[in-house]
Amino acid sequence: MAKFNTINMIYDGIINKMSEAIQVTNDFDAAMVEFKKVTDTTGLSLDAYTEKLGQLGEATASTTTEMLSASTEFSKSGYGAEDSAKLAQIANLYMNIADAEISAGEAASFIVSQMKAFGVEADDATQIIDKVNEVSNNFAVSSTDIASALTKQSASLAAYGNDLNESIALT
Repeated sequence: MAKFNTINMIYDGIINKMSEAIQVTNDFDAAMVEFKKVTDTTGLSLDAYTEKLGQLGEATASTTTEMLSASTEFSKSGYGAEDSAKLAQIANLYMNIADAEISAGEAASFIVSQMKAFGVEADDATQIIDKVNEVSNNFAVSSTDIASALTKQSASLAAYGNDLNESIALT
């Protein structure tokens, strides 16, 4: 009976690991399909781009799938491949520091909305999450609450002449 239980536990472990591997592959495939819909990257350049995303993701402990999802969101917003890769890394960094669990797409959408509202360039996008994180660390408000409010209000606040700092303060 002990041998049977041991063999059964090993078999269950193998099946579970195989199921996880299949799920990871399916998630990556779905992210790749979405990315291909919004860009014209194909073949070897697509392989090189996903490899680059994987390397950038290592700095933020993000998977290639998360990086690809975020890059897709930035590509949908009209950013080029290089900017999308940099911005995907910033979005995944925000996922790591956010007070609540958010997806790569949600992080990317937040960053895009702030960049568009306040005219922030891709090279300066890190300032958005830095400012939100700083306020979250020093005041009784979470970074996800700030992000949620700014996503809804930033365009209006910017239209009335407020900058990013003032908008965060008002929030």
